[in-house]
Amino acid sequence: GAGFIGGCFVRMVLDEHPDFRVINVDKLTYAGNLENLAGYMDKTNHTFIKGDICNAILMEKVIEDYQIDAIVNFAAESHVDRSIDGPGEFIQTNVTGTFNMLEAARERGDALRHFFYASSDALYSKYVHGGIPEPIHEDTMPVVPSGLYSITKGLGEDLCLGYHRTFGLPTTIFRFALARAGDEILDFPQFYLNHWLGVYANKTSPTGQTVYNQLKELEQSGVELL
Repeated sequence: GAGFIGGCFVRMVLDEHPDFRVINVDKLTYAGNLENLAGYMDKTNHTFIKGDICNAILMEKVIEDYQIDAIVNFAAESHVDRSIDGPGEFIQTNVTGTFNMLEAARERGDALRHFFYASSDALYSKYVHGGIPEPIHEDTMPVVPSGLYSITKGLGEDLCLGYHRTFGLPTTIFRFALARAGDEILDFPQFYLNHWLGVYANKTSPTGQTVYNQLKELEQSGVELL
């Protein structure tokens, strides 16, 4: 929760949902920086704990002590070059660490409403014989993890799916994608407002209707790309 993506998520939740309580655990390695949480560290509904998801005992204690009902796992070792220099750290954090979080979540039973896992578009192969039909969509992108980074993120996904299928743990996997990588533009439908308008158009729950109305407001203001 102190990295680039995690910190942004924490700030957004605290800004938009002041009734939520955020328990934020980060090891503060090369990717974690408390400056990403500047102005939020003293909020009464935000508790920061310096810790490592590889520490199973700590994770179980935090999740139980604070009666956690939803988990978002952004913690990961990343960057392909780092996985070549130190593959062990990637196995520990991306695989063992994810396992620890899932086990602690399972121990919460029905009190755990959802487990969110942040994965990566590195699982997709962009080098397919004959090329990939354009525009690029998730269903046309083969999942072929090759490097140690993408393999460990894929193993994390497999663990999440396994806990969902075996124990019924409510789980959602997000594969974050770069909107631009060098001269390459990845054109996923999830980047566009009209995709989400279609997703929420027929939602009948109060939350679904609220989200749809918010999306319509964005549409009226001329927003296309989210």
